[in-house]
Amino acid sequence: MRFLTVLVTLSVVSCEASHLLLPKKSSTDDFSNAIIAILRRHFVSNHASTMITQSAKVDTYTEYLQIDILDRILLRTSGEIAYVFSTPIRPRRPRFFNILLFDGYLAFRSILRQLHPNKYDFSGYYLLILTAPRPVFNRTIQQMFIDLWSYNIVNVVLAASSIVGSKSPEGTQLFTYFPYVEHHCEHAHPVLLYNLTPSTKLDKSVNLFPPKLSNFHGCPIRIAAIDYPPYTMIEWIGGRRRLRGIEGDMLNMISSELNFTYEVVEMTGDDRWGQIYGNGTFTGAIKLVVEGSVNMSTGCFSMRGERMSVMRSSASYYTIKMMFAVPPGRPYTAFEKMFRPFSAVTWMMVTLYTLAGAGVILVLQFYPWSVRNFVYGRSTGMAFMNFMNIFFGGAMSRTPGRNFARALLFLWLLQCFVMRTLYQGSLFEYLQQSKNFSHVDSLKRIEAEKMPYIMSQGNIMFVRDISSIRKR
Repeated sequence: MRFLTVLVTLSVVSCEASHLLLPKKSSTDDFSNAIIAILRRHFVSNHASTMITQSAKVDTYTEYLQIDILDRILLRTSGEIAYVFSTPIRPRRPRFFNILLFDGYLAFRSILRQLHPNKYDFSGYYLLILTAPRPVFNRTIQQMFIDLWSYNIVNVVLAASSIVGSKSPEGTQLFTYFPYVEHHCEHAHPVLLYNLTPSTKLDKSVNLFPPKLSNFHGCPIRIAAIDYPPYTMIEWIGGRRRLRGIEGDMLNMISSELNFTYEVVEMTGDDRWGQIYGNGTFTGAIKLVVEGSVNMSTGCFSMRGERMSVMRSSASYYTIKMMFAVPPGRPYTAFEKMFRPFSAVTWMMVTLYTLAGAGVILVLQFYPWSVRNFVYGRSTGMAFMNFMNIFFGGAMSRTPGRNFARALLFLWLLQCFVMRTLYQGSLFEYLQQSKNFSHVDSLKRIEAEKMPYIMSQGNIMFVRDISSIRKR
């Protein structure tokens, strides 16, 4: 009996959800097919995954519908598109392809609060799936687009199945907006791109993500500029501020190519570039950009982590190396100076043939005196002491009398004489130079030496995200 009750309850919920969430002549299949067609057209990529962000605020029925739509999408496109669900964990790079599911404006706002440049690429593609339980007014969609424009998100397609005033209530309407059009600047009015009905397919000639920033139609762009030659120079020409210099000339070329005019807001003072503080406040040009008072900034802005978290940079056109001034290496000790004239390979060979000679003497200790006299000579004293005495330049009080022993002695004397002469000459030349250990020449060696860092506030911003450096 309990089992039958569960079945009846689920059946009622399913029927009620289907009745509330979609128009009478539409279905979840048709809506899902429209979404799948868009994904296969624009979201298939060999190197990037698609992030799914979901929110339902109206009731549980809309959440069930979103899950149903996602199941259908994943079942039919998971072999072509890699999907990931939004989590608080920061990805390695911001996601370019994004799907946002929501059931109304409140759910949409909750998703907007999650958008952060660390997770979402605002220049990427955004497919908005609206699963509203009742028809949505056009002004609600316009407000959504206004909110997206505040994030500079323009590559947007909103898919909805129930819009007030729609000529085809049984179809799926695809909306977007164009921020710059003739006679309108920063405009976020919804534009119907396409209407998909159950009997039609997505036309291949329809571009759902057309270029929207290739022509500004003469709209003015506000620029926070810093006079910083030779990168940016501000000049008064014809009663207006104009930009010159490396970045100024590039902006003039871009404004001509993209058909926009610009208004310069000159930044002055010591904090004209601006700072980003931990409490979420800003100063200088950064503040104007973040608050939307200006559209962009120029003036030799460097690419730093904290700036990239609130602003998007252009392509880097100039790169310089960061120079580190490090102390010289410590002086060599007297003992270390003894080994400097020869390289490690030379010392290795000297040690090798010295050990070879000592080994021969050791082995001969196990042979009879006749053999030892033949090699050393008769009554010449302790063989090992003579061997080391000659090595260090000493003399023998009694030399061997036999030819073979004399020949061995001569070869050893010659070898040691040549090595000592080379060593003394190199040592004399080396001692006349004031050489130290080689200085630190890499960040790894700086870390190994645990040297403290002394740098200006501007340079600290480049390295403060490196925990090992920040501690010192």
